[in-house]
Amino acid sequence: MWIRLDRTAFDLQGVCPVCRWCDLEYQSADIDWDTISYKWTCNDCHSEWTEWYTMEFYSQDLRYDWPQKKSVDDEDREYKLLDY
Repeated sequence: MWIRLDRTAFDLQGVCPVCRWCDLEYQSADIDWDTISYKWTCNDCHSEWTEWYTMEFYSQDLRYDWPQKKSVDDEDREYKLLDY
């Protein structure tokens, strides 16, 4: 059975809303577009809940080896005349 409680009174990250205990056993994360959720069970009162988080772009780390550009002189290029 699912019960929706008043968010302002109970929504604290990593805290059980029933017994206010912090000994939670988390399951693997579920990722959906711009949200991520974790189901967990309280090891004190054994209630089961889901924590939801929104994801927001922060930054990028570049890990790519750019290919070296070869310099080409005009004299090394092949020029072709096009016949129309």
